[in-house]
Amino acid sequence: MHYYYNNISLSTFGIIPGQSSLSNIAISGHLDFPKRINKTEQLWEDRNGIEPYVSTGEIQFGGRDIDFHFLLNAATQSEANYKLLNLYKMIDEINQLKAFTCDFGSWNVYVRDEIKINVLGNGWCSGIIPFREPVCDLNGDLPINGDINNIQGIDGFNFNNLGFFLTDFRRLGIYTEAISGLYNRPKPKQQQAYSYEKESYQITKHNSREYILKGVIQSNDYSRLVNVIKGLNALFSQVGTRILYLPEDMIRLVFCKNGFKVSEINIDSTVTATIEINLTEAEEAAEDENYLLLGDTLNRYVTTTVGQKIIVKI
Repeated sequence: MHYYYNNISLSTFGIIPGQSSLSNIAISGHLDFPKRINKTEQLWEDRNGIEPYVSTGEIQFGGRDIDFHFLLNAATQSEANYKLLNLYKMIDEINQLKAFTCDFGSWNVYVRDEIKINVLGNGWCSGIIPFREPVCDLNGDLPINGDINNIQGIDGFNFNNLGFFLTDFRRLGIYTEAISGLYNRPKPKQQQAYSYEKESYQITKHNSREYILKGVIQSNDYSRLVNVIKGLNALFSQVGTRILYLPEDMIRLVFCKNGFKVSEINIDSTVTATIEINLTEAEEAAEDENYLLLGDTLNRYVTTTVGQKIIVKI
């Protein structure tokens, strides 16, 4: 597979695609969902939790880091250095976003940081080109919801509908949860107390819980993996909060301000990847009762004025 930057094949510089960590492809970060930018919530000192900013016009997203892992081969170390200097010269002459392209896609990027080289000997080097994509394409389509009477999952889509399943760590002999942070008490809000003669303190309300969903995506080919990610992009870029509901748990209203990461992509007879979704609790959890989303199987829902789906207890 050839990789191009600025319409120049990186093989011109003796570069051979490597592998990112726990993956068999050379790039990482290209499927991540970016963090939000600008103000994402209001912290009120007189109440627990936060007021999320999730209305139309309040949601903007930043960029994402894309790393290209490579090897470089030359007859001697001196020749390897010469090839690297030619690569750096090409990068130095760029003064705008340029396309980084391969069979997996194309991204308009710039080099965001130092290119660090590990000398392996005998003319071999390894390194990472750290790209930054400042404007990300987050277009995608939500999956069809198969059963609105079963809202376990996110916004009425069970995890299979969304294209991934939560990691069953206990079957692997690891005693941890697929979703971390569910049972934590959030940290207190920042104190505003001062004293010169002794240690100051203030008893404050608490912040919001932070959750990390850890899952695995398995698909027949790479294009289907991309479609799963696009569906999650569509889900988490919507206005309003999301409804997180798990078996034997409470309904939790959350929003995604810190994005998600897709890593450990391996392409063999099937394609697998791991995903970690960062969610922030928007409101206190509701008690576990029988609930129903107001909508139909065509993804048409009754919502509030800010786009939040409405759930009712039955």
